[in-house]
Amino acid sequence: MSLIGKISSFRLQAEWRAPLLDAMRDLHAYVEAEEPGTIVFLVHSDQEKPDTIWLYSVFADEESRLRHHSSTAYAKLTDLLPQVTSAVEETNLLVIENKGLGGGEGTPS
Repeated sequence: MSLIGKISSFRLQAEWRAPLLDAMRDLHAYVEAEEPGTIVFLVHSDQEKPDTIWLYSVFADEESRLRHHSSTAYAKLTDLLPQVTSAVEETNLLVIENKGLGGGEGTPS
């Protein structure tokens, strides 16, 4: 099985930065507690554009990715996005090489 990555960027309306970060913190807590197949879950703030938030996730497999995207915690975040963002970009990735996640060619060891 290959590791699956996803990177998303959210360009926020300035007044909605705090509510979106709160929703991402809630999702992070859920991922920590309930999603062993979500290997990496990182939330970043763009240093040059503080109203742009980056989310990077790595999943052990497709089943883990689907479980994450069907969770109620994920739904709460995605329900909020149309209200708070002026642009959302998402890219699905296949992990080829990594440091720290194990394995090569996207496969956990």
